[in-house]
Amino acid sequence: MYSYHCHFYPAVVSLRPINGLVEQTVTNTSTRTVLALLDELLEATSTDIELKDFNLLLSTAERDRLLAELHIQYFGDEVVAYPFCSLCDEKYEVRFSLTKFKETSNNDFQSKFDEYVEADQLLDNGTCVFELKSGDCIRLINGADEINLERTSKESAEKYLLENCILEHRSDLPKERLLSLLDDLNPVLDETIQTQCANCCGEQQLQFSTQAYFLEKIMANQPSLNSDIHLIASQYQWSLSEILKLSTVQRHNFVELIVSERG
Repeated sequence: MYSYHCHFYPAVVSLRPINGLVEQTVTNTSTRTVLALLDELLEATSTDIELKDFNLLLSTAERDRLLAELHIQYFGDEVVAYPFCSLCDEKYEVRFSLTKFKETSNNDFQSKFDEYVEADQLLDNGTCVFELKSGDCIRLINGADEINLERTSKESAEKYLLENCILEHRSDLPKERLLSLLDDLNPVLDETIQTQCANCCGEQQLQFSTQAYFLEKIMANQPSLNSDIHLIASQYQWSLSEILKLSTVQRHNFVELIVSERG
């Protein structure tokens, strides 16, 4: 069991370990996929909200931080990417700490929070609501919003956000400014990172998404799942069901132990 302490409102989430059964469900990096993944993993929360509702009400920013923590637990802190350079058309290596990346985003958020927010965040049926110094009241975008905004136009999306995430418009701030503040106070771990190509030293921008990277990491490990199952079954004569129910960490530990003993 893994416990995650939310950043944006007072709640603790308990999650089951990722195992082979869960890994097999990840086929793309969409929001629907990550919501289904968390739905499988969520065991309990410290709130009275139904788990299926909590999963949808969890803000996008909070979900990104939860995925970052899961990545650190299962795959380590280091992010390694090999993008193509747009100048020399060669691959180059990018490495950085996910923890530091998260901390930088948290610091940026805190400075904006201190500048714009009047009161502490409020727990309102599991949603994260901010009262701004302008007197306006906004709610962070969550998974349910993302599903509703799928394949919508920019104009329709703005209309939806104004109606559903700008809870009270008390000031004379333009609606466009409120939408900008909504974005500023929803610090998702999906940013453009400045990098340098090791081949030609050209400056490059890399778009990094915690959600996409985490799910891609799971999918990248799927080809080895069958070989892991075969190796463990051959050694211990365990059933397919028993092996798939092993946590990913346990399965990898067994594989490493078998390989080391076989030399």
